[in-house]
Amino acid sequence: MRTQIHTSPSTRLFNPCTIDAAATLARQAQRDRVVARRIGDAPDVLAAIEAAFSRVVAQREGWLGQDAYAATLSAFKRDFGMSVSDSWDTLCHWPLSRATQVLHYLNGRYAEALGRAPETC
Repeated sequence: MRTQIHTSPSTRLFNPCTIDAAATLARQAQRDRVVARRIGDAPDVLAAIEAAFSRVVAQREGWLGQDAYAATLSAFKRDFGMSVSDSWDTLCHWPLSRATQVLHYLNGRYAEALGRAPETC
């Protein structure tokens, strides 16, 4: 004798096995979706960017004094097309693929700062 399963629409809604299966499939679909990693998802990359930024600020303090941080951040925002009202944390939401671009930029700014003597400014 074969067992017949009744799957009319009204009983499917209240069948806990069906609901669990649907939720499981939805979770699996979310995991399978390719999610672009962000800079904030990689703490080592974010720490490297922050260290490079701090190194640029420390080098520029010789001729800019206390304004070195504000000036460096302002130039960074301008060069990367950020709004003046954006915070530094906006960087955390950028794709991880932009991290090399940011590090290259900051290393270039550091090299410029090294070539600039505080007395000549």
